[in-house]
Amino acid sequence: MQVAQGLSNREIARALGKSEFTVKTQVCSILRKLGVPSRGRLIVLLR
Repeated sequence: MQVAQGLSNREIARALGKSEFTVKTQVCSILRKLGVPSRGRLIVLLR
């Protein structure tokens, strides 16, 4: 997952050919579903 690699939403969006807003929405959804409070905690969880 590109979030675990430390990529920003903008970098992920470029790599996937999506809008930055779409990536932000999807990352927020993942955080909510996993019950993780922050992007940093998600990175720790994924590693």
